[in-house]
Amino acid sequence: MRVKALRNNIVSIAVSLALSFFLWLAISGQDMSMVEITAPMELKNLPPDLALRTEVPSSVMLQVLANAAQVRFLSDRKPQVWVDVSAAQEGRNAFPVLTDDLDLPRGVQIRRTQPAVIEFEADLLTSKVLPVKPILTGTPAAGFLVKSVAAEPDKITVRGVAGRIAELKEVPTNALDISNRTSGLNAVATPALNSLGPGLTFTPREIRVVVGIEERMLERTFDKLPLSVHKTDDGLLTPVVKVSPKTVRVVVRWPASSTNSPTSGDISARVEVDMKQLEVNGDAKLELPVIVAPPPGVAVVSIEPVMDAVTVSPPPPAPY
Repeated sequence: MRVKALRNNIVSIAVSLALSFFLWLAISGQDMSMVEITAPMELKNLPPDLALRTEVPSSVMLQVLANAAQVRFLSDRKPQVWVDVSAAQEGRNAFPVLTDDLDLPRGVQIRRTQPAVIEFEADLLTSKVLPVKPILTGTPAAGFLVKSVAAEPDKITVRGVAGRIAELKEVPTNALDISNRTSGLNAVATPALNSLGPGLTFTPREIRVVVGIEERMLERTFDKLPLSVHKTDDGLLTPVVKVSPKTVRVVVRWPASSTNSPTSGDISARVEVDMKQLEVNGDAKLELPVIVAPPPGVAVVSIEPVMDAVTVSPPPPAPY
């Protein structure tokens, strides 16, 4: 009797477990549903010598079969979809969206991916060394002008799509304002991205621009300025000193802000003869520098000739 009762209990337990299992299957099956989930999508392993010419979608739609708990999990933690494009080439490319390595809860089934294939066009990248062109806006203060403009470095490397790089001849900088300046400018500039277009990279990105600003100068030429002779230590007898030519050509310069313009009467030109160093027994021929003395604030730009021929002759005999 005891063995028979025990056997009956085991059968009852087995039947209960079976019924529970089939009931769980029925309930689970009823809980499963088809839902659509938007998952972020990114490309990975794009070759470094390629750039995308066309845009790719930033997300894909996943149609999944899941129960309510799994749907809530997927909604809270959207799976990240990666598309390996390491085999991409210049031109048109197409890569399937694979979901085998997605981190999904057990039991979730992916039935469809939209889009199933990612298509894009890629361009070949290249580099080119181009000169830098500093861009200035405005003008210096009245009476001042830009004397020099220098960039450091004066050349930079530009990287981008081969077709676009081929069109570039120089790299302009962003505009630097020199309005009403009376002194130079030393500033850091960057390539003017708006005028160069997107998709370009620069090495280096910062360029030091030095602008020299000076006061505007006026210039005048005196073609036949008389040349005088200054003698020292003549002794008792005065020798005869002749110069050839007797005039010189002098160019002078002065600030435009000066209220006085130099005239020929303000400028003297001379040669100096040191008689103490000469033994005037016969004619002595010398090449002596021409000395020009301008008024204050006036600079000598050039003298022609720079050296003058000087002839020193003994003094004439004294009359009896």
